[in-house]
Amino acid sequence: MTDASAPTANPTVQRLLGEVVGRSLSREQIIVVVRVLRKHRCLIEFLDALDRQPNPTGDDWRLRFELAHLVHRQPEAALALEQAVKADPTDPIMARRAVEFFMAARDNERALEFAASGLKHNPEAKPLLRLRAVLCSYIRADQADEAIGAAWRAEIEDWWCLIDCWARIGRYDRIDAALNERLQAYPEDPTVHSALGRMALWRGNTQQAAAAAEAALRFDSGHREAHFIVGAVAVLEGRSEGAERPLERAIEGDGPTRWLAIDAAWTFRA
Repeated sequence: MTDASAPTANPTVQRLLGEVVGRSLSREQIIVVVRVLRKHRCLIEFLDALDRQPNPTGDDWRLRFELAHLVHRQPEAALALEQAVKADPTDPIMARRAVEFFMAARDNERALEFAASGLKHNPEAKPLLRLRAVLCSYIRADQADEAIGAAWRAEIEDWWCLIDCWARIGRYDRIDAALNERLQAYPEDPTVHSALGRMALWRGNTQQAAAAAEAALRFDSGHREAHFIVGAVAVLEGRSEGAERPLERAIEGDGPTRWLAIDAAWTFRA
């Protein structure tokens, strides 16, 4: 095993160590470093050399995390990430990275700890509010309604994920109230109308679902979720001839999907 204090013989690694250790690098700068290391085929060697550096700063831990995560050395990435957050617990970006990392690792308990810690220092951080709401809806049902409500009041951009969170804990009354509030504030938002249509579809009210979907399509003719609702309603009402085209547009469209389950669209189409 190489001595921890021994310098690397690779000149590229030596040069980059001198340029990056102890510095605060942007994500774009880290991407450039990675490109150079890959070009010279010394990414692993650089990571090992970086691990041997004494007295790492928070920025050094952050760089270690990015590189270890990139080469799928997940235990090292987890350790580096924890140390980076510990070095600066007020950084909402690293707190978010920690939450997302542990969610991807299916360690929701650890992810929720990082979300809660990050919000102590940044109580208005919208990404953390959203992630806490999602996590609570899965593993803290008793705290979920409060967490979801806090994210909703913060008016996060991807508000539609909170509808799923409320549905997950069975608070359909919250969904109805939230969507009506959203409709009053943004009457021309097609996503609000498609959300209302989806709720109606869940409840078996095909007439109301179709009306909401048509309203969404008046504001966005390519809205994939609205096309799905139109096709699903046609299938449920026994009008198979009216289902194929809207389901095709739902499946093959190039717009965003929020609630649209492509598998469900294929099932209805079949």
